[in-house]
Amino acid sequence: MTDISAASAYEAYSHSAPKTPTGWAILLIGWAILLVLGVWQWKRASARAQRQYQQYQEEQARSATASPGAPAGWYPVANDPASLRYFDGRNWTSNTKPRE
Repeated sequence: MTDISAASAYEAYSHSAPKTPTGWAILLIGWAILLVLGVWQWKRASARAQRQYQQYQEEQARSATASPGAPAGWYPVANDPASLRYFDGRNWTSNTKPRE
């Protein structure tokens, strides 16, 4: 069995670390670029999500105000043909009036 000294183990694994100050600078610049790109992507995704949420809210507001059924107005009462009841576009009100 071969005995591995601490010095030979260090030499075996030290090949992955930069050996010059220039190598360290290049490594540091690479990490900085990755960090900047990550922050940029995160901000872009955040802005896109915010726009989509605003569009969703606007769409919900538009659909809430639009009346898909009959327009607001006076309509004949089913059980009293001599009266009209007011429909506000969403609900029947308690307002009635005689037919003219």
